[in-house]
Amino acid sequence: NFAANDEIVIRFRLLTDQLVVGWGWAIDNLKIQIDDIPPVILHNHSDFLTLTTPTLTLPMKVTDAAGIDALEVDYKINSGAVITEAITVVDGTDLYTVEISFGGLAATDKIEYRIRAKDKSGNETTLPDGTFFQVPVVNFGAPIAQYSTDFNSGTGDFVGNFFSITQPSGFTNAAIQSTHPYPNGFGLTSNTSNYTYTLTKPITISSSNPYMIFDEIA
Repeated sequence: NFAANDEIVIRFRLLTDQLVVGWGWAIDNLKIQIDDIPPVILHNHSDFLTLTTPTLTLPMKVTDAAGIDALEVDYKINSGAVITEAITVVDGTDLYTVEISFGGLAATDKIEYRIRAKDKSGNETTLPDGTFFQVPVVNFGAPIAQYSTDFNSGTGDFVGNFFSITQPSGFTNAAIQSTHPYPNGFGLTSNTSNYTYTLTKPITISSSNPYMIFDEIA
């Protein structure tokens, strides 16, 4: 409960005697009245929307030792102008949910979004850092009997963040590539994230041919 212009004295003491033998101890990374740590944003991200549920629901947990000063969601449709939605920050609250509804979407549309938070010391965090989450609008359509690809064509059949279909040097075909190294988890449960790549073509399981076959390189 200090007041402005109060003066305090800080000291560090080590008690020892002639029986104590060791390397001693060190103090590292000492900061006094310095806040250079940005807010922490935890969020279960969205990978796609469907035409039947065109609402983007964004749960998030935003924390900072100094307190949150501003919280915003930026989004855009089909790489258009960025729209910013400010979230009212409530003292003592760190859990927020934002719902953004869209009208007149088509299965070829794509929504991109990011979350930005600034603390009362001016430190800022953006999730994801330097880019946007990709949320294509998906129409899963009628189920088909089978599906096959070598990923040299039909690359638009999968949706999800932190994956891509590319052909690195030394590969004879394109393949699904996860982001590597993996990004740190930022989910609402124990900072753990699930990264999912979804095939947008439903498959009817056959009693005579219930197999999924793929090659994997780890």
